[in-house]
Amino acid sequence: MGDRARTAVKRAGAMLLILGLLWAGAAAGAPAVQEQTVYVPVFQRVVVDDRGREMVLTAKLNLRNTDPARSIEVLYVAQYDSKGRLHKQYLPKPLALGPLAVERIQAQTVPGDSGGCFLVRWRGPVGVNPPLMQTIMLGTAGQQGISFTGEGRPLAPAR
Repeated sequence: MGDRARTAVKRAGAMLLILGLLWAGAAAGAPAVQEQTVYVPVFQRVVVDDRGREMVLTAKLNLRNTDPARSIEVLYVAQYDSKGRLHKQYLPKPLALGPLAVERIQAQTVPGDSGGCFLVRWRGPVGVNPPLMQTIMLGTAGQQGISFTGEGRPLAPAR
C-alpha cells in the first residue's frame, strides 16, 4: 500500500472515530424513557336528589399498562382534596407494571370533602403505549345505587 493509500485510510478511520463519538454523545443526551404526569378526578360525594341529599362514594384508582410487550414504572401516586391540598401519597417506592398489568389503589376518604384528584407520574421506554388511568366510584343508599368512572388526563405531553 502506498503513502497516499495509508493517508486516506488513516483519514477515513479518524473520520469514522469522530462520527462515532458524535453519535454516541447525541445518543447519551437523548431520553431513553418517556415520562408523564396524569390528572385523574375522584368524587367522594354526589348530590342525588333535588333536596340536596348526598351519597358517599367509594373510589378506586385503576392503573392499566396498555402495552402488550413492555413494562412501565409508576413513580408517584398522590391524592389531593378539592382545595388542592395533598391528602396522601401512596407509593413508598416506584411500582413496576408489566405488560397489560393492572394495579388498583383504594382512595382514602377525605372527611367532609366532595372529592379532588389523583396525580400519577409514570415512565416507560420511548414508544411504549401510555397507560390508561381511571377512577371508579360507586355508592349505595337503601335501594339506590350509583357508579361511574373518571378518566385520566395528561398534564404535559410524554417526553
